[in-house]
Amino acid sequence: MTARRAVMRIVREWQVPLAEERLEDLQLLSGEVIANAVRHTQAACSVKVRWTGVRVRVEVTDTSPVRPKRRQSRLAQVDHRAFFEGPMLPVTAPDLWDGAEEDSVFEGSIDCNPHDPDPRLRIPVANLQISVGRWILRLDPDDLADIAAKLRAHADLLDHKIRPALTAARNDWAVHHPQ
Repeated sequence: MTARRAVMRIVREWQVPLAEERLEDLQLLSGEVIANAVRHTQAACSVKVRWTGVRVRVEVTDTSPVRPKRRQSRLAQVDHRAFFEGPMLPVTAPDLWDGAEEDSVFEGSIDCNPHDPDPRLRIPVANLQISVGRWILRLDPDDLADIAAKLRAHADLLDHKIRPALTAARNDWAVHHPQ
């Protein structure tokens, strides 16, 4: 059985409420990500499938000890989206399941759409998706301190990594698209 078929078997067994068209998209995208991990590293990979009650997440991790080489590209040359995810926290959705599951409280992307008909939408921006309907329950003082530390890590990620990346993307944009 191929890895993408295994992903689909798992999702169907979980009876995830997705339209057939979305399931086909999931199968195609899973296959692409898995194939890329194997093709570009010539190494095995692990695949983790999670259903959060709201979304299906397929995580692919290659086992190659070789770090990827950074390729030079400019945001101004292509439509571009660079994803990022904050640290994982134990969250629950009481109306959907019992217990807690590690999930990102927010995630986002830096997006640049240089060919958008609206010139105001061509400049790189950051987009954040905040988890809706998720709760972190029953925190004692130590738990609360741990959550506060992780939220500070989220803020540090935004301040020290995402903001400089967005600033660099906007500067690159300005150089290649003078007013």
